[in-house]
Amino acid sequence: MRKVIFIIIVFVLVLALSISYLKYGYLFGYIKSYSVDENGNYFSYEFRNKEGLCEKDGKTFITPPIFDEISNFRDGFATCRIGSKWGFIDKAGNFLVRPIYAYASGIGNNLAEVCIGSSWGVVDIHGKFIIKPEYQSTLGASEGLICVRNHKDKIGVFDITGKLVIPFKFDSLNSFSDGLAAASTNSIIDWERFSSATATHSTRRPRYGYINHMGEFAIPEIFQAAESFKGGFAVVSLDLQAYGIIDKTGEFVIPPVSKEVENFGNGYACYKKDGKYGIIDIKNKKISKPLFDMISNFGGDVCRVEIDGEKQAFDVKNFKFDEHNSDDSQDKKQ
Repeated sequence: MRKVIFIIIVFVLVLALSISYLKYGYLFGYIKSYSVDENGNYFSYEFRNKEGLCEKDGKTFITPPIFDEISNFRDGFATCRIGSKWGFIDKAGNFLVRPIYAYASGIGNNLAEVCIGSSWGVVDIHGKFIIKPEYQSTLGASEGLICVRNHKDKIGVFDITGKLVIPFKFDSLNSFSDGLAAASTNSIIDWERFSSATATHSTRRPRYGYINHMGEFAIPEIFQAAESFKGGFAVVSLDLQAYGIIDKTGEFVIPPVSKEVENFGNGYACYKKDGKYGIIDIKNKKISKPLFDMISNFGGDVCRVEIDGEKQAFDVKNFKFDEHNSDDSQDKKQ
């Protein structure tokens, strides 16, 4: 009798595990992989070269491992791929749109850019087209505006309702930030001819300016390089030999200082010269000497710098080393 009871118990356990395995397929051998939302509450896990969705404890499984790829959640949904097709799921693992697209990626405002065949458009999270799939490419969204390139290689701008608000007239157009976007109406060039000895005026290097939300040039096309605005300032170059920083009127607040300049977006920037980094206080128009091997971790008016392997805190506002936040002072506290 004991043997019979034991066999029945084993049979029930095996049956339960088998049913669970057939339903989910990941009770054993799964690997918690990477976070798929900004708060770290949802993770992708891997099992036999497939992905599923689980909670951050790695034990609460939301979906079986049926996906080949799961993107990060944005606006409460994530794009996912099964085979060669992409669709959308919510955080409960339910399909909002089953995989039907050649590619899909969330762009904010509960929208996603999608590819059908070789044409691109924009849909909402339920698959309703906001911008019909009849364009060469979609170029992302920012500040409620979506940049799209047509089959004539010109870029225009739609709003998030699908209305064309800026006509197709730009050869190059970056995303909007601080109300402006770097743009060019003359940047399509035969680069092979340009680089040759027979280059002519017709193959000149393109110039960039900045447009506003109405598509008007707020800053004219005078720059050979123009980065996006961050914190009210942008890095630009007139000749590609030296880069400086302009404000939203187009005036240089920091003149061209180096071939490498980075705007941190918090009122400070850095530049590199002769293998060393210097710090720029943009608002106060102050530039340090290039003394540092590395600059990192801005926190307020203090950043971390490294000189000859020694890490120190640097008071950017007063352009001096901050002894209270140096590595030595932190060691003493510990």
